Amino acid sequence: MQSRRLVAGNCRTRRLAIRCPGFCGLQIVRAEDERRWDSDLRDLLKARNANVRTRAVLAAGRIGNEQAVADLIPLLQRDDEPEVRAMAALCAWRD
Repeated sequence: MQSRRLVAGNCRTRRLAIRCPGFCGLQIVRAEDERRWDSDLRDLLKARNANVRTRAVLAAGRIGNEQAVADLIPLLQRDDEPEVRAMAALCAWRD
């Protein structure tokens, strides 16, 4: 229930937060709230759990740091999960 209140946004965002396991989910939400892109969040892009990777990609897009967006390109090109690639495409796209 706590993760539902921490993440603002649409229903899809809330579902991703709920599916993202405990500490990883909290770590991602905190970094996103602080607009902080660091090695901890970057490492979550390599997590074994596709839900964690998807949520970390969403956070990277929301943070908007140029390095964060650059780190999404390898996921867009090579991730095994279509949902992760789709989120990377959405979040890497800039005006």
